Amino acid sequence: CDAIDAGRLPSRPQILVRTHPLDDGARFRALELRGVRVVRPWAYHQPDPSWSHPTPRDLEILVATLRHSAVNVNFFSTMTLDFALCDTPVVNVAFDTPACRDEGVDVPLFYRYAHYQPVREEGAVRFAHTTDELVEHVAAYLRDPGLDRTGRLRLVDRLCGPRGGHAAERIAQELADLAGAPRP
Repeated sequence: CDAIDAGRLPSRPQILVRTHPLDDGARFRALELRGVRVVRPWAYHQPDPSWSHPTPRDLEILVATLRHSAVNVNFFSTMTLDFALCDTPVVNVAFDTPACRDEGVDVPLFYRYAHYQPVREEGAVRFAHTTDELVEHVAAYLRDPGLDRTGRLRLVDRLCGPRGGHAAERIAQELADLAGAPRP
């Protein structure tokens, strides 16, 4: 918000904070006074509040967010791949915030986990190690969303397989193969 107010980001972008489904978002309420939209993706699952269950409408909103966001900023999230699938640039926050330090969370450590290495190796995202870098990376992507597109596409190919349609047929064939069914 400060970077937008100071004119450090092009075109005064809107900010949407989409919380984790198990986060009620209360800690972000002060941002709403600055014009930030805070949304919770879907409600808790009432019988077992340790997890949540999206409705079809919730998924429509998620897909619209993926398709129409200019840039995604997140901490070490599976949403990185979701946004890459939509060729939306991603900036990963790779520094500890005061809240992280208070909780004893080492954010840079997360980016060294084995399952996140493809993101790093393919050059699919930019990593912000400071608040200034975060603003610089977001501004660069707002000016040119094609930055790092090749890395995003390589990440998608590496983790999701071929693009270009017919995914349902490939999945069905893979399941048939696993079940030992003969090919048509």
